Amino acid sequence: MYHFTGFIMIRTVKARFIITTIIFTTVAVAFPSFFLLLQLRHNFTERSEAMLQTTLSLIDIQLENAMITREKDINDLLNEFSRNQAIKSIRVYDRDGIIHYSTNYRELGKNIALISSLFAEKRDGFKVFDNKKIFSAGIPLLNKPVCANCHINDGNTLGYVDVDVRFTKAEEYFYTGVRHTVLMALAFSIFLIVGLIFIFQKYINDPLKRIRESFQKVEEGDLDVSLESRYDDEFGALMARFNHMVRRLKQTREELDKIHFEQLQRADKLVTLGELAAEIAHEINNPAGIIMTHADYIQLDARENKALKKYEDDLEIIIDQVNKISSITSNILRYSKKRPKSMEKIDLAALLEHCLTIVQPMIRKKRVRVETRFADNARVWGDSGQLDQVFINLLNNALDALPDEGGYLTLRIQKRDSQVSVTIGDNGHGIPEKDIDHIFLPFYSTKGEARGTGLGLYIVKNICQNHNARIKVDSRPGEGVSITIIFPEEGV
Repeated sequence: MYHFTGFIMIRTVKARFIITTIIFTTVAVAFPSFFLLLQLRHNFTERSEAMLQTTLSLIDIQLENAMITREKDINDLLNEFSRNQAIKSIRVYDRDGIIHYSTNYRELGKNIALISSLFAEKRDGFKVFDNKKIFSAGIPLLNKPVCANCHINDGNTLGYVDVDVRFTKAEEYFYTGVRHTVLMALAFSIFLIVGLIFIFQKYINDPLKRIRESFQKVEEGDLDVSLESRYDDEFGALMARFNHMVRRLKQTREELDKIHFEQLQRADKLVTLGELAAEIAHEINNPAGIIMTHADYIQLDARENKALKKYEDDLEIIIDQVNKISSITSNILRYSKKRPKSMEKIDLAALLEHCLTIVQPMIRKKRVRVETRFADNARVWGDSGQLDQVFINLLNNALDALPDEGGYLTLRIQKRDSQVSVTIGDNGHGIPEKDIDHIFLPFYSTKGEARGTGLGLYIVKNICQNHNARIKVDSRPGEGVSITIIFPEEGV
């Protein structure tokens, strides 16, 4: 969990900026400072070594002259050199390390190993050691030809000269300056990092945080949010665009709410009208039944009563028209009733024929030519009431799109593989391509406010989904629309 939390933190812009700032500041400040100080130290050490080697060479020459001429005592000679404030001490010791001459009389006769921890390292040649603000170096005293007369059996090395030199003021300033430079580089890096983080926090992270929080509020549905920027920069422009977007969203939502409210009002009126139509149909059935009963009675009586014989044709017309009235009111009642969902094998041809009888008055009114091509034994599992509603909605839409004269409908039922498809087509004005993706949305209608509620095809889509059926729309603007519903033959 801790690794995951750390990974999430690194993914934030702020964390990445801080890490990047630290890395770049370290590279930009620390590395150049390190190499600069390294080069200065090298140059300064070389100068100090050269000066120290010169001092040792001079001491070596003077010792050689003193030993040959014997004009000066060696201790006096070393003391003369030690008057230079830069020289701390000079020692001359033999191959066994016993000190014979020294500027410090207390060291005479002692072993150099007890006095200098660097004794063994300074015996093999000129070496410089930087320790406690002192340069320490030593060189061997070689048995030169001029010395051979007195030191015939002493080998190549007679002894060693050891010199300790104090740092000069310049050298002290250099080493103190190195520490100060390191501290200043560290302080500058910290100041630069903190300053960049502060700038990032104030001018980048805080505006991003406000924008993110505002988007969160919009996502939660708050369209009254607004962002104010004190700066006329990229974030100010972004906040202005955000405010414009929110205003547009708020305006669009208000318009949609208004449209939905009007459509719901219309849908509620249609529900009330449907209920009223059902009541009217029920009330019409009662007198129609009475008319039918009396007409049947008079027709039976006319077969025996010659005076009524001449009215037989009229009675036949009356009975036929009353049957039509009864059929229409029965269909209205059947369509308006809410029935429980019941899945059963449905004969699609019979169901479509029934739907055609319901919309027959509009077909006759517009003089629409209807062409049907139904495959044999086309059955699917489904709810007859819901599928009845689907096909009536599609037929009503097709009839609304037809002209007053010269319109035709095509109804086809096809069986292919394990699927059964129902196609309802017309030669109306068609659906524009830009509207096809929206026709199944609730409250979306191309008929205008006076005629359409925008709920018919939305209901069709949901019923088809309940039956595992797919809807395919083929529209040719100016030529008509074909809507195909594809059912699985083996049911849902």
